[in-house]
Amino acid sequence: MQKLHHLTDDLGFRILTPDTWGDFEEMFLRHKGVSGGCWCMFHQVSASQFQKLDRDARRALHQERVTNGLSTGAILYQDTKIVGWAQFGRTANLEQILRTRKLKAWVDEGNQLPDWFITCLFVDKAYRKQGLQKYTLMSAIKAIELIGGGLTAGLPFDFPGDNPPAYNGSISLFESEGFQVAAHFGHHALLLKEI
Repeated sequence: MQKLHHLTDDLGFRILTPDTWGDFEEMFLRHKGVSGGCWCMFHQVSASQFQKLDRDARRALHQERVTNGLSTGAILYQDTKIVGWAQFGRTANLEQILRTRKLKAWVDEGNQLPDWFITCLFVDKAYRKQGLQKYTLMSAIKAIELIGGGLTAGLPFDFPGDNPPAYNGSISLFESEGFQVAAHFGHHALLLKEI
């Protein structure tokens, strides 16, 4: 098994690879693929392809992409328990993000396309309300650093109200880790940090 990268005495992460797929799969099966059976595939494929895939096909495609080195993330552990997940990827491997018109227009204005995007931050329902989402983000940042770093973006929701979906973090969470707001794209804010 891959080395555990410690964040605290009892929290650490492993990067998603074929070797750690079983841990990722175990947590996602507990949550029926998370968010309607997404299996963290929404940003990795076109919207039309995503809609055509059922949860089992998304799971299989995600595993195939991990095997081929096209998908990664960080699995968060508390001691030996799997407690969270951070999806991140090279921008070139995130088709849905590359097709975003507002992002394309922003790049056309002379802004740098980020090397990486952190797209999902998920905490197992049995471990919520313990401040662990912060550590899912920290695990993604540290994993990207280990892989080589680069300009990294987050896309948390940015709309009024007290209950935006929590699976991609919040603006304040990303800011607490040194990200800065660079643009607003509809219901999302683009935050950047050089890692």
